[in-house]
Amino acid sequence: MNKRFNKVFLSLLLLVISNAYAYGQASKSISLELGGASTVFGFHYDARFSAYTNWGYRVGLSFLRSKSDDYFGAVTRGINGYTIPFAVNYLTGKGKHHFEVGTGFDIGLYRCHFLDWQDNEVKETRVGSFVFEDLGYRYQDSKGLLLRAGLNISIPFVAQIAGTNILYAARKTSFVYPYIGVGYAF
Repeated sequence: MNKRFNKVFLSLLLLVISNAYAYGQASKSISLELGGASTVFGFHYDARFSAYTNWGYRVGLSFLRSKSDDYFGAVTRGINGYTIPFAVNYLTGKGKHHFEVGTGFDIGLYRCHFLDWQDNEVKETRVGSFVFEDLGYRYQDSKGLLLRAGLNISIPFVAQIAGTNILYAARKTSFVYPYIGVGYAF
């Protein structure tokens, strides 16, 4: 795991050092995303911090529907939720073709239907979040079509409500979600 972290860190450092500015590119976009930080489906706004930098940010609203046990560590009958992903990203490349690297945080409100330890059905609302890394390809016309595809590596955190305190516990597993997005750059 340390070797993998070191490789990712060095790759990010090299991207920062290589000042490959995307002059003439659109600095804002809106897009629909399947998978990735959206988990299932999301709508995102993306912008560069200035017209002459490859650094930018992305914020969105996403929807999740799943029957997976991966989210809260319980035997689930179903999870529905809305999340807000936020990421800082960096683009490298020339013209319309870019390699995109991003890191972010996603927080959501989930309605969970699961079995407790006595096999009783329980429905409750939970807060969950995860940190993530995006690695992918981005096609971005100067004004028009935006396409994104890649991998999202996520580490979930689970909110456990104990009295009035909210405690976040990191899960020991990470997830890799592929993503694809289509949008409009302006």
